[in-house]
Amino acid sequence: MLTDFVEGSKMAIWQLQGMKCTLSIFAGAFCLLISGLASAVDCGDTINTREVLDDDLVCTDNIAITIVGPTGGLDMNGHTITCDNNSAIGIDVVGLVGYLEGAGTISFCQTGVRLAGDGFHNVTNISANNNDFVGLAVSSDFNLITNSSANGNGNTGILVTGLRNTLISNIIESNLLDGIQLDGDAPSLAQNYIYDNNRYGIYIADSSFGNYSQNTSEMNGSVGIYMEAANQFFNFILNNTSKGNTDFDLEDLNANACSNINVWRGNTFTTANPSCLN
Repeated sequence: MLTDFVEGSKMAIWQLQGMKCTLSIFAGAFCLLISGLASAVDCGDTINTREVLDDDLVCTDNIAITIVGPTGGLDMNGHTITCDNNSAIGIDVVGLVGYLEGAGTISFCQTGVRLAGDGFHNVTNISANNNDFVGLAVSSDFNLITNSSANGNGNTGILVTGLRNTLISNIIESNLLDGIQLDGDAPSLAQNYIYDNNRYGIYIADSSFGNYSQNTSEMNGSVGIYMEAANQFFNFILNNTSKGNTDFDLEDLNANACSNINVWRGNTFTTANPSCLN
């Protein structure tokens, strides 16, 4: 029996992935299992379990919330995290396979959300809007961002420097520099809507082996889909719509732009530089 292992009055708390068991022994024993019990999330917290945000937060911490995968995840539950005092990062996702979801908004930080650590993180239905520098900064590898937005940020909506990251069905609007900037190899962008950014909609800065398909990039201040002269190769820019951009809808500044080392095919556009882009 359990009482054979204890003497006097003792208490132990067992916790395993969201289930908390309180074992109280006072001249006997009882165990109360409460499934799904979560503690309140507050500014400065490091999250190692699955949590649900139950209130809006205004944070002054350098990093407002840290999520540590694989056990850590946050459902924002429709709430907002607002940085005060110019916090560096709103939500920092580290470790491996962290989760961030739940129709939440992160605003007025230097960087709204950073995907760092070992990667394989998942972000869905999150708005990183009106941050001082970047909405979402993706520095790790193999992350997935879907059905989210990065609007009105002071520099770039989504900045990708890690490898093999995937962006699907996101809205990136009205950022003060670029919509999406790619500096890591092998990204995959599909069905994103990029609109009214001050310079480039999609900026392929120093990225090879990328796939860009069925994206819409419209009404940007310079170029809809722009490839820097950085000797990139094996990028596939296929079946996108890029119209109404100020300078060009499509532009590839590499000297070999017409050689098919990067493939531009099936895109809907009005203007291109050079004219061989399709």
